[in-house]
Amino acid sequence: MNSLLAIASGRPIPDLALCALLAALLVAGFCTWLRRRTYRRYLGFDPRRSYSHKLEGPEIEAVAVRVMPAGFALSPLAAGAAGALLELEVRTSLRGRCCDPYVEIEARGVRCRQYFERGARGVRFLNLSRFLAGLVPGEVVRLRGGALRWTTGWARLHLCREKLEPRNRVLVVAPHPDDAEIAAFGVYRSTRATVVTLSAGEASDRYLATRAVSSEIPAATVARLRVWDSITVPFLGGLDPAHSINLCYPDGRLAEMCAAPERDFNGSAGHGEFAALRRMNLSPATPPAPAAACWNGLVADLAHLLRQVKPGVIVTPYPFHDPHPDHGYSTVAVCDALRQAGIEPPRFYFYLSHYRVTELYPLGPVGSGVTLPPVFGGNGVACDGFCSQALSPEEQLDKHLALEAMHDMREIRRIRGEGWPNALRRLRAEVHAKIHGLGNPPTSHFRRAVRAEELFFVLSAEHAAEAVDDFRKAGGEPLADFPPRF
Repeated sequence: MNSLLAIASGRPIPDLALCALLAALLVAGFCTWLRRRTYRRYLGFDPRRSYSHKLEGPEIEAVAVRVMPAGFALSPLAAGAAGALLELEVRTSLRGRCCDPYVEIEARGVRCRQYFERGARGVRFLNLSRFLAGLVPGEVVRLRGGALRWTTGWARLHLCREKLEPRNRVLVVAPHPDDAEIAAFGVYRSTRATVVTLSAGEASDRYLATRAVSSEIPAATVARLRVWDSITVPFLGGLDPAHSINLCYPDGRLAEMCAAPERDFNGSAGHGEFAALRRMNLSPATPPAPAAACWNGLVADLAHLLRQVKPGVIVTPYPFHDPHPDHGYSTVAVCDALRQAGIEPPRFYFYLSHYRVTELYPLGPVGSGVTLPPVFGGNGVACDGFCSQALSPEEQLDKHLALEAMHDMREIRRIRGEGWPNALRRLRAEVHAKIHGLGNPPTSHFRRAVRAEELFFVLSAEHAAEAVDDFRKAGGEPLADFPPRF
């Protein structure tokens, strides 16, 4: 500070102080450059483009609201509206190119921030669903920008009637242990839910050969550990272990299983003993282990559970938009099983544990809101409606603790300590994470998962089957004009 005052007054400054000032400026410039470079690499797209969602499903309708610099007054709502997305034209300031820009929303004492990309420009969507309860026409919803401003004037507020009730029977499908907690903890704790995990999770990248702990935890042990987690951790969300089942199929192999439906994958890639893992289940609803760990067995298991649960809602990953093959093919297996089960077709709630465009989605820190993912060029998420499940601060804490209880989410160290090279690599990663502000695994999972909402794209059983058929025909790769047009 003294050096800056000396420069401003024209007085000479000591050489040592000048060197310190220049060094500080160089460090700050380098950190700013590294922060922007790392963020753009993770982001993977140009943020100066408008999102191109076309919200035209049968459960969605739009009303006009007049947006001002400080917010907007609510228009008369559609009868039974439970969800709302406000379409805004935004532009970040200079500060918003290095720091995460946001809009802070406030109504009736409820406040939440929703974040956008650094350098964002164009059409974005605010998720106002948690603010609808109790609001009446003419009441003001306050908006405040952080390193961001928006175009004032008339804007579209997209409303949807879709809502989960405590009485709803829900089947939550998790490809791996922890996916149910990441995507739908708030759903299964507030409905009549059953959670079914499809794989044992032994191929977790937390235990790969590049990890320092890998030589001490073999794949068979990882499988037993993660199966146990998937069965017991939902109890922290109030789910009785009788309603939590792991089918113990091999991790990372669902696409291969679908391609060869009768081939037995038991024992593949360190998967371990299929029947022994299945015996870890505590639920009497667990299907008897089939003779082979194959696709046909998986589909039969799911058909068995569908007939028992008779869900009105199936919560499952969105094919095409989720890049993990196990996630897309989990939904393929569910649709195949639904054809076998012969029950009344349920509604599908599609979720995104990962997003094909960028792993930074949802944007922003822990506890912030969740809005629509970035899509461009007409490739918006195809849906009949949307549902936003709000989580209170207490529920967010419970979700954090449930995720932390998963061994795969913990910071893992060697049982017998680690050498100084690994310690230095860990320190470097931590310093890098502080500079770019994105976090390292597993903390990045908590950042993405512990939010004020869980957002789902709602499809009828017919439209979900069409999406799955297109996904299967494309071999799991996105079509040129995905998603399918209904």
